[in-house]
Amino acid sequence: MVVLGMLLSSALAATNGLHAQPAGLASERLFTSFDIAVDRRAGTAAEARTLAIAEAEERAFRILLEKIVNSDDMASIRMPGPRGLRSLVRGFEVEDERSSTTRYLATFTITFEPEKVRAFLGRQRIAFSETVPRPLLVLPVLRWGGAYLLWEENNNWRRAWEDSDSKNRLMDFRFAAGGFADRLAITGHLAFRGSPAGRLRDLAAEYGAEETLLVMAETSRDARTGLLIVRFAFRQGAGGKFTRGQIRGGAGEKVEALLRRAANAVMARMDLDWKSRTLTHFGESRRLRVALAVDRIEDWISFRERLEQVPLVRGFAVERLALPISQISIRYVGGMAQLQLALQQVDLELEEIGDGWTLRELGSELNYR
Repeated sequence: MVVLGMLLSSALAATNGLHAQPAGLASERLFTSFDIAVDRRAGTAAEARTLAIAEAEERAFRILLEKIVNSDDMASIRMPGPRGLRSLVRGFEVEDERSSTTRYLATFTITFEPEKVRAFLGRQRIAFSETVPRPLLVLPVLRWGGAYLLWEENNNWRRAWEDSDSKNRLMDFRFAAGGFADRLAITGHLAFRGSPAGRLRDLAAEYGAEETLLVMAETSRDARTGLLIVRFAFRQGAGGKFTRGQIRGGAGEKVEALLRRAANAVMARMDLDWKSRTLTHFGESRRLRVALAVDRIEDWISFRERLEQVPLVRGFAVERLALPISQISIRYVGGMAQLQLALQQVDLELEEIGDGWTLRELGSELNYR
């Protein structure tokens, strides 16, 4: 038992006391704004570049806020000045950079410091979402004359999704390449039927996603006005009910533009739903004592690494080291349901058993040997 305690102590040295939350790749995506195109003129190219960077940072920060903050709270936010905004920026990448003697054009990807953004919103008591959802592989199926198009060239619905700004979203939408292996794995009709479920999961895994998002669309014209209508429906995974909606076109609006509006409506709807379930205030810090179900030292390390990926977990400390049940104290923000949802995103399940809480692998059975 002494040797076991020494090994566990060594494996969890980093958790001996509360520790800071690292960013993580998923969290970095959340605090990044992509593809900010700017075009500025000034007396010199250097002045134009300075103006372009300032504009890109301002637009990128607004995109970030619209991603993580409730739309009703946006008008209440006191935006920082240029110097304050610059202090929130971690760094940026530049693409398609061009300049002349008085003009500067470029496309920026700008990443912000998560802790500084949290503090900025916390000082203004603005709720925001930072629980990173699992990636979804989007399967846009167009119903056309009784057929279900997915990989076909004339699937304008798929093209509308790929042409939309899916990067600057709270949800992580991903798209299949549509190569031979993808076409062999699933067809539009099979995707619509949700069968076979295992094949859908395997396809999603090929693109680093947890499951698929099936988005159906069908176009028609209003019999009275002659204007275009797009009816759409979407669902996650192979089962469950469809969420439905429709978008009506304007005078002279082309079907491609209307389909892009419909794709953005679906993405906005999913962002809003996720945001409503995960909004938290920066200052709402709580502590929870949790029994940790682990059988091996390697499991300790895995639990620690995954807890470090959960933004709502502000820190954790080890209270008792033992196998198969140990005790830790978690400091977190938000409500209990939000914490449980956030932990599920890293395959951990927090469950109330008896008069206490237990944390274990999602879907695993407790073993009290």
